[in-house]
Amino acid sequence: MIGDLLALLFPYLPLVVLCVAQFLRPTLLGWFALTALFASYTVAVAVSFQLPTGDYVPFLLIGGIPTIGLLWSWPRPVERMQKTDQ
Repeated sequence: MIGDLLALLFPYLPLVVLCVAQFLRPTLLGWFALTALFASYTVAVAVSFQLPTGDYVPFLLIGGIPTIGLLWSWPRPVERMQKTDQ
């Protein structure tokens, strides 16, 4: 029972760790990795469309919403504070 639960959670563990690391200390590489993972999942679900749509739409939204959110929060350059002598 415990082994089955660990086997189910194992593929998602790196994704959760990457999400937490990206939240605590945002990096461009982490943003790109998360965007690529969620976008590839969304494309894979969209390509494998089959009826009934009852299962299709929720799984498409599971990948699509984070992808849109990550693309909307595109990394911006850090503005450096410049000291001006007055």
